[in-house]
Formats: sequence, C-alpha cells, structure tokens
Amino acid sequence: MMSCMHSILRRLNRTIGAGSVLFACHLAAQPGDSAPTKTETSRLQLMENTYQTNLRKFHTPILADYLRDLERLKQTLLAKDRTEDAKKVDEEILKVKKQGSTTGTFDFPVPKKESPPATPDLAGVKPPRRMAANAITLQATDATVSTARGTAITKDAPIKAVLIGEAIWKNVNIPAGTYDILAVRATADIDTPRTVTVSVGGQTITRTLKPNDTTGSEDAFRILRLGNVTFEKDVASDTLKLSVDQPDKPILWVRSVIIGQPKPKPAP
Repeated sequence: MMSCMHSILRRLNRTIGAGSVLFACHLAAQPGDSAPTKTETSRLQLMENTYQTNLRKFHTPILADYLRDLERLKQTLLAKDRTEDAKKVDEEILKVKKQGSTTGTFDFPVPKKESPPATPDLAGVKPPRRMAANAITLQATDATVSTARGTAITKDAPIKAVLIGEAIWKNVNIPAGTYDILAVRATADIDTPRTVTVSVGGQTITRTLKPNDTTGSEDAFRILRLGNVTFEKDVASDTLKLSVDQPDKPILWVRSVIIGQPKPKPAP
C-alpha cells in the first residue's frame, strides 16, 4: 500500500507542480498587508474555487488508478488469508471513495509537530562522581595479568574484562596532582573481606571489599573507588600494580582502571 501511495505522490508532483507555483505567485502579487476587504475575500474565494476545480481534473484519474490498485491488493491479501492486512486496505479504499465523492482531490497529510522529549525525573537519583575530562583510563586487557592458576581468564568482547589476582600496567605517565583511582569491576561473591591494593608512583592505597560490595554477578560492572593519591611531581614511565589478596581465590573481574582529578566544585 505504501508503494501505491508513493507512486500517487510522484504523479501529483509532476502534474500540479506548475499550477501550484502560478497560484502562489498570483497570491503574492496581491497588494497591501492589511486585512482583506469583502471584495478581496470574494475574489480570493473565487480563485480558490477555480484552483480546486482545475486540481480535480488531475486528481480524479489518479484516485481512480489508486483505487484499482487497492482493490487488487485487497484480493491478493484475502487469497493469502491475511485478513487483518486486508481490513486495513479496505479502510483505505473507503477513505479514497469518500474523497472521490466529496472533494475529488487527494488529501496531503500535514506532518505533526513532534513534542520535545520529556525531561526525566532525576529526583532522588544520586549523580555519578564528576571527574575532569583528562582522566587516564588503563584497559585491563592491556595489562600483564596473572592469577594463582597461572593464566589470565579473559571475557570475550564486548565486555573485555580479566579475572585479576595481580595486574601490572607498564609505561604509565601521570602529571603531578591529586587523583582518585577507580576500577570498573564486577564481583559475584565476597565470602570474607578481601583487600585490593594499588601501587603507582611511589604511592600505595588499599581498599577492603566487604560482602555488601558485590555487584550481583560477574557480568554486572560497577565503578569502585579505590582511593585517593597525590603526586608531588610527574610520574613518568612507571608501572601501576593492582592486586587482590588470597590470589588462590580470585574474585575480581576488571575492565579498566581510571585515574582522574575530581572537577572543582562551582563557586557559591
């Protein structure tokens, strides 16, 4: 049915395009911007009636062709036992017949103005910690990773995470400053408290993982803030080591480590 509609519109554009332009130019040539007088209104109405009469000459055969196409489509759908689709075509047939018996012209749909998307209700939603745009991200798949079992277990794309007993990133460069260190990680179960240690640039921070720090599954990744460090001078070509105690029982799936400076709070 859509292909029939597109064919109709193409034919209308070819046949009435010139008439529409002439009519629009004639209206634009009317003098004055003030409200039209009674005489002007009558003249405009006469022009509109003349335009619609001439338009009918082009539309009537096109509507007839469209109606025949719809009837054939309806019979094809009924033959294939697609009764619901046939009902929709039948509704279009009735609409076209009504147009032919009244205006005799094809209705051009007027596009509806789309409403702007509703603003989500953020009440009670805690915004994520804001970090500066120059945050450094270390992907776990770029690290040298080991577990007590001697091999790194790697999740397939698009997760790209590794099960960490210990991970080492080489050639890490961090400008002097104060940073938060975070890990994008997943932890299914934590039976007893476990200690995560990060060492870089002569600084060491630790974070204890408790049973309530689980993410629910090995595929549910959340951001974990490991701690805060301050570098008095630039860290150049250093190594960053992330390790978890009890390496014989690795529990920490890591996608990345993020080193970033919190954005300063806006002045009051």
